[in-house]
Amino acid sequence: MHARRPARSRHGAADDAAPRRGRRAGPRGHEWMPGEEGSRAMPYPSNADLPESLRRILPEHAQDIYRAAFNSAWAARQEQGDDEGTAHRIAWAAVKRSYRKLGGRWVPKA
Repeated sequence: MHARRPARSRHGAADDAAPRRGRRAGPRGHEWMPGEEGSRAMPYPSNADLPESLRRILPEHAQDIYRAAFNSAWAARQEQGDDEGTAHRIAWAAVKRSYRKLGGRWVPKA
């Protein structure tokens, strides 16, 4: 009988650093466990907590939209097992409903 090899990530590295069973990585790499106190906390309580790249490219109002949409999507979808990427896609869709990119800048739609 062959010995089991350790699980590998899609990049070929051993998956020793993977979150433990039942835990999922949240925004900015924080682990949370369903039902843990604080698991319902907003990932981005203020615009200052958004990734620096978003703060640099989005106007303040667009940051408000992104943060509200992300927090709402994160809270609604963490129980369904969706990953953080889903919440980011939903947040970008919300921004794009009110803003468009014009010459490298995000501007309000007319």
